[in-house]
Parts: sequence; C-alpha cells; structure tokens
Amino acid sequence: APSASGATPTCCASSGGANTLVADTLPWVDSVYRGTATGLPAMAIAVSLVSFTPIAQGALPDASVLAEGVPGCDVLVFPEIVVAELTNTGTASLDLFLPNTPPLTGVTFYHQMVVIEVDPQLAFLAVTATNSLQLVAGGF
Repeated sequence: APSASGATPTCCASSGGANTLVADTLPWVDSVYRGTATGLPAMAIAVSLVSFTPIAQGALPDASVLAEGVPGCDVLVFPEIVVAELTNTGTASLDLFLPNTPPLTGVTFYHQMVVIEVDPQLAFLAVTATNSLQLVAGGF
C-alpha cells in the first residue's frame, strides 16, 4: 500500500512567523517518519502530538488548554503520543519509527506540534500551533 501525507491549513503564527509542519519523509512501515516544523519562536518548547484521532478546527482552542494560548490557535490532534523538544533554532522535528507490523499498513494517523514560546527562564509567553498532517502508513 502506498504511503501518503496531506496537511490542514496553518493554524496560527508565532513571533517566529508561520508555524508550518511538513513531512520530510513519508510514513513507511519498518522505517522512520520525520516531520519538521519551521517558523517557530526563537526559544520554544515544541510538543509533538501524534494520534489516530483528529480534532475538528475550533473544537479545542489552545487558550482552553493553557492561559497563554493565542486566539485562533487550535489543538488539532488528540494527544495519544506526546514528545516535547526545547528549541532555540526556530525549527523542531519528530522522528517516529513505524514497526514492521502488517496491520499498520494503510492506517491513517495525524501529527501536529503545539508551540510554547518561552523566555530564558522558561516562563510561558505564548502558545501557538502548527498545521496538522494526515498521514497514511505505507507498506512494501
């Protein structure tokens, strides 16, 4: 089965620009899927959310999760797998190994990063988010 990737529109911008998530590699079983976000703030905690369950635009605003949430920014992926990364480069990435499990082939899953802009003492300044990706695990 072929591997595939599609994106929702960009959720919102941060002080670094448009928070944009792209699939650097397609999700194939027995290999590593890599998603990279760019346009992030100069200093941020990027929280990757991976799930089999999407959340509709507008159903879970960032501001309902954390007080620093920016209006118009939404969580678009149910947090089943959560990976956090501190970054000061304006970019963040997730490497996710997909095991060689036949039932995984053809399964749709979702990836998004919630971006927490922090100051040098790691105090939260603003919470924004990237677009989300809809991915289909491919098999050989």
